[in-house]
Amino acid sequence: YHRELAGGRNTFLWPYKNFKYLWLVFTGGEERIKPAYDLVLAKRARQLSISSADETRMRQLAAMYANGELVPYALEAQATSTHENAYYCAAIVKRENAKKVILITSSYHMERAYRLLALALRKTPVEIVAYPVHPFGLEIVDAISQTPFYRALIQVERINMVFNFFKFLKDGLRIKPCGRFEHALERKYDMWVKRKLGTFEMYRLLRPL
Repeated sequence: YHRELAGGRNTFLWPYKNFKYLWLVFTGGEERIKPAYDLVLAKRARQLSISSADETRMRQLAAMYANGELVPYALEAQATSTHENAYYCAAIVKRENAKKVILITSSYHMERAYRLLALALRKTPVEIVAYPVHPFGLEIVDAISQTPFYRALIQVERINMVFNFFKFLKDGLRIKPCGRFEHALERKYDMWVKRKLGTFEMYRLLRPL
């Protein structure tokens, strides 16, 4: 469903001075934000949009991760769910007339995020490229993917994807902001994911394979 650039690896050097390339970060975890700024410092990314983050949050993130670099960004401060990440970021892509979008989010979240963004941009001539990052920045992908929690997380993401698609049909084949009930479901899911990630015994993944 997408082409991947392995997070944090020098697999491809983008023509970063061309602002027709837009890097989008769908937030939900700090492990998604630091790699975006690492790409800026490595001159592989220049224009970012972090969804969602207001001006205050963008200043905080720049102070934490930009190492004094001036990072042009397109502000997106309204999204409260993955569905809305796609909705509001699609508007930025169209406004900026971007020709290529590089989507950064967690590896377990990528399939759903990518599909929603693709639906939101289905009538826009733009290429979307996935840049998945892994929980806590770990690169031991095989070890992570074999854990029961991670497999359960992928299954829940796919169930969410079905609900997202039904919302897309209900909304007249459009990606639109979420209602109160959808927001409540998304919040419960986010809380579950954060709690599980927070209590996950990561030391098991760090043992020699």
